Amino acid sequence: MSIDYKIYLVNESASGKNLWCFLSEPEGLNKKSVYANSSTGIFVEPNYLGLNYFVIPYKYALQAGASNNAVQANTKIESSIESTISIDVELGKVYDTQYATAPPKKGPNLTVNQSDSSPTGTLQIQTNSFDKVENEEQRWFENATFGIEMSNGFIGSTWAPAPNEATTITPQFKFYITTGSFEPGTLTDFSIISKNAAVVNLSDFNSLEVTVTLTSEGTFLVTPGQPEQSSTSINKLGVIEHYSKLVNTHNQLVEKHAETIYSHHQALSKLFSARMF
Repeated sequence: MSIDYKIYLVNESASGKNLWCFLSEPEGLNKKSVYANSSTGIFVEPNYLGLNYFVIPYKYALQAGASNNAVQANTKIESSIESTISIDVELGKVYDTQYATAPPKKGPNLTVNQSDSSPTGTLQIQTNSFDKVENEEQRWFENATFGIEMSNGFIGSTWAPAPNEATTITPQFKFYITTGSFEPGTLTDFSIISKNAAVVNLSDFNSLEVTVTLTSEGTFLVTPGQPEQSSTSINKLGVIEHYSKLVNTHNQLVEKHAETIYSHHQALSKLFSARMF
């Protein structure tokens, strides 16, 4: 069972904003063209009284795919021809990816290597020998993606793997929260999504929670724990509920008082009627 972290989102600006979550790229891919890949965003109204947040499980996933779209910025890996396999992964293990040489255009296989291991805090991805040049001539492009599968989307990094290589990566539990009109699943340069973004590190969480606030000045503020407005909203709701109960109690007393007056009036009427006869 994975541990869930929460990133709360507060918008103090003058208008609603699309806020996106991106996972920092892992270490070990420095010699590759690595792109941010996210399908996790939410529109946050200004000064919203409720709660907006991302739930992020501390659980990593690895994907191996092939499609007729090359791995590059502003490209969506999903295409008219695509094959992808995804598995949950554990640190300290090695994973074998088997890419095909076209033709025919086939999807890859992805399995855990039962005999090898990776250093603590890392995982290793091993590729087989495949003809990358022939595949590109056939417009069949390999891709590899590492990240976190969330209930409402995916956040991670995507790159084009090379044949017959072992790549050891070290995940970074670090996030970028930013505004923008990104397309879900479309690859984006990390330099773009990290510019002016809120940076959330593991050390910023308090009891697995952190708050990112977009201020009225257009800057981001990162604070541990839940947003202050949540407790304020809860207090307000409590006061309203208490007031509602008081009103109901008052109305009940008024009704009982009216019934008492009516009964008393009826009794007096009967008394006067009896004396007259």
